[in-house]
Parts: sequence; structure tokens; C-alpha cells
Amino acid sequence: MRSGAIVRSDQGALHKLQMAVGVLFFACATTSAWAESPQRDCGPPEPSVEWLSQLPQATPAVQRARARVFAEAGVLWSQCSLGTMLAEGFGGPSDAGESAQWLKRAALRGHAYAQFHLGVLLSAGDSVARDDAQALVWLELAIQGPADEPTRAAAQAIHDFVLIRVRAHETRHDLVC
Repeated sequence: MRSGAIVRSDQGALHKLQMAVGVLFFACATTSAWAESPQRDCGPPEPSVEWLSQLPQATPAVQRARARVFAEAGVLWSQCSLGTMLAEGFGGPSDAGESAQWLKRAALRGHAYAQFHLGVLLSAGDSVARDDAQALVWLELAIQGPADEPTRAAAQAIHDFVLIRVRAHETRHDLVC
């Protein structure tokens, strides 16, 4: 029972952590360092250099529209960016279902931040079905993958939280049965 109380009291902390990570992502996504990220797709040359140089000056709606164009063209980091923008409501209304689809596309291709953010969406169950088992899988991939240290640390923290919640649920279930 005590574990369940801990899980309930930490829900607010998890939400604050998720929001902080979202803000950090958007701050990073609008810098030129993001363009040089190893997470960026190495596909055929596109007008993305010009697009990226104009990104900080663009409105959020324009940034989201541009991300959609490149995501639909198969650019890995744009798929992750669009998924995150949709989740956070950046540049338009939030859409967790579509967000999860774009994040999963990028996550399946090995994008560590997409794996992390998909794990966060699935662990929160906010507008998508909560799935702790899948959340743990995606968070573990983000921890083990080529993510930067802050993303890896955040993934580890949320992974640990979800694992505590799963174990608390199992303990409660064992006590009832």
C-alpha cells in the first residue's frame, strides 16, 4: 500500500519532469547545434540548411508546418520534431494520437529522443492509452542508445518511476489475490 501512495504523490513530479524535458527540447531544436546533431537523417541533400537557418525567426505555426513537410518526406529528425510539437501543442493544437504515430516512426528508425518521448507519452497515458510495458521498452532503448546525457538521465528517471509504479501495482494485486 505504501508504494501506491508514493506512486500517486509522484504523479505531479513526473508531469513537471515531462514538461521540463519538452521545454528543453524546443530550446535545443531552434539552435544551429540541432542541425549538426548525429540524430539527423543522413538522407539525400535537401534545402534543410536554408530551412534551419530561418527556423528561429519563424512562428511556431510555420515551424510546425515545415517540420510536417520534412517528416512526410522521411527526414528522421523532422519526424521526431513534429511528433514532439504535436504532443506539446507547439504551433497548433495538440494531438497525442498523431504525435505517437510520428514519434514511433522515428523511434523505430533508432532516434533516441523519439524513443524517449514516446516512452514518456505511453507512461503518462495523457490522451493516449497508458502502456507501462511499452513505455519501459522505449525508455530502455533511449537509455541504451546514442542519446545525449540529459536525455539519457531523464529517460532513466522516468523509467525508474514507471518501474516503481508497475511493481507497486503488482504488489497491490498480490495482496488482493
